[in-house]
Amino acid sequence: MRNVTVIGSGTMGNGIAHVFAQHNYKVNLVDISQPILDKAIATISKNLDRMLAKGSITEEVKNLTLSNLQCNTDLKSAVSDADLVVEAATENPDIKLKIFQDLDQWCKPETILASNTSSISITKIAAKTKRPEKVIGMHFMNPVPVMKLVEVIRGYSTSDETTGKIMETSKKLNKIPVEANDYPGFVANRTIAEQFAEIGVILLLFGIGLRFHLSEMIAMWRIVVPGALIQSAMSTGALAVILHFMGWSWTAGIILGMAISVASTVVMALVLGEWHDLHAQIGYIAIGWTVVEDLLTIAMLLLLPIIFAPDGGNTQSAGAALGLAALKACGLVIAVILLGRWVIPGALERVE
Repeated sequence: MRNVTVIGSGTMGNGIAHVFAQHNYKVNLVDISQPILDKAIATISKNLDRMLAKGSITEEVKNLTLSNLQCNTDLKSAVSDADLVVEAATENPDIKLKIFQDLDQWCKPETILASNTSSISITKIAAKTKRPEKVIGMHFMNPVPVMKLVEVIRGYSTSDETTGKIMETSKKLNKIPVEANDYPGFVANRTIAEQFAEIGVILLLFGIGLRFHLSEMIAMWRIVVPGALIQSAMSTGALAVILHFMGWSWTAGIILGMAISVASTVVMALVLGEWHDLHAQIGYIAIGWTVVEDLLTIAMLLLLPIIFAPDGGNTQSAGAALGLAALKACGLVIAVILLGRWVIPGALERVE
């Protein structure tokens, strides 16, 4: 497997093409117009220069990577000799299904057809072809040249041979492949759904426009994951304080608080999983879920001292409750500063 065609030259597409070319695969990058492709090659070159400046690669590797890349605006000719096709077009089911229908006609019988989709069913995509055993999900993380994880998603009919080849190819790209079942959101997106929802709440409450697709926010893992851990810890602490006011011990309160926090996350993931368009549902369900949860938590923390200790007693719990409410409010302010100053401009720059 040496010839690879990547369909789509956006953020994910040019990153995927970059990684394959850097590991000495011959890559044909396809998009609808030459100016779009020129922009993608410029992005790849810029990223290679950055890696060169950091000492991650040599000048020879940079030149080899660029020499392994060629561009094409004609999909039929671009895939005619491909051993592997990686589709990284926009996350639109109709567009992806049409692409795979065409690929089935234009590619060699032995060509493996992979999709970089983050949520659309691989089984549904494979059903549009006459080679479902050779259709598989190959979901890279953003930014592709940096992130190690690759989700390898088997459709209902994906063969062991196809899965094995993609797992092995991922390792040759110096990635860590993880096999996942074909279920909405797969592993990564179902895991980080609540983190995305929390950020969405902040954006919504403070009037920051959601101009970029939520899948672009995968690039924000270094901010999202620690933030989610802090949020979970604060939610657990809030529940522990509430239970302590009701007569529970601190240990029992913390344990039950953790159990409720985990259960809430699981239920939310299950709710989101009922829709194939995971990102759209985040806008309607996850954000609303988290808004209600946060508002109720803050309200309960502020009211607890008044309800359970009107005479000024139980000062330890009262102080903990007010402190958690203040921390939660401060956390929202800090998150907005981070989002407005660094994260959102970067996301918009990647999209534009």
